[in-house]
Amino acid sequence: MKKIVLLVFVIFVAVAMGGTWYHVKNVKNKPIYANVLPQEEKITDNNLLWPKIQELPNIEVQKNLNSVLQQEFIRLSDEAAQMQKVSVRADYLVQFNTQNILSLTITESLYPERAAHPMSYLKAFTMNVQTGKIYQFPDLFKPGSAYQARVNEIIQKQINSKEIVFIAPYTGIKENEQGFYLTAKEVVVFYQLYEYTPYVYGFLKFAIPFDQIADIINPEIGKAILAAQLHLKK
Repeated sequence: MKKIVLLVFVIFVAVAMGGTWYHVKNVKNKPIYANVLPQEEKITDNNLLWPKIQELPNIEVQKNLNSVLQQEFIRLSDEAAQMQKVSVRADYLVQFNTQNILSLTITESLYPERAAHPMSYLKAFTMNVQTGKIYQFPDLFKPGSAYQARVNEIIQKQINSKEIVFIAPYTGIKENEQGFYLTAKEVVVFYQLYEYTPYVYGFLKFAIPFDQIADIINPEIGKAILAAQLHLKK
């Protein structure tokens, strides 16, 4: 019975993707699942654990991806160096790690002495651990698809239902540098503190369900998300 239900689910998702059938298993190119481990780092007198990708079959890809993560660490270090007596924290979370696609977030916090509260930032990195590609938000969708209109419509419905209080008018998805990360069920777009909402609200996030954008999703991303969803169904 479970096998029948699972087969029906796969067929449903394939149809939602415009009839495209994504093969979860590839015999010739075995999918890669990244091994992300904490690496001890230090900023001023603060000890941090920073994500480091290890044991990829392609050492050059691994080196390049870790370089991207390290550049963010250097940026955070430089910002902290400009402050006096600052407490620094960083926590990372692997949000998605399936079929060559890795998506992780890093929450950074800077708390200068005598400040009313710490200032936090959410950073996200979505990458292909086989090719080394770093995905930007437009890369998640098929070329030429009206993804901005679709996503903005979904977000607007969430804004209306949640009655979010804004300190600045929401202008929709950014064409470039839109913050996002993947989970097994959705694409999450996010905004920094004070960008649209008060500090007490935290990071403004909108979860875009995969089944509402399946027909315009990039097949490379769609394949990975489908694999993750099949895993959840087991």
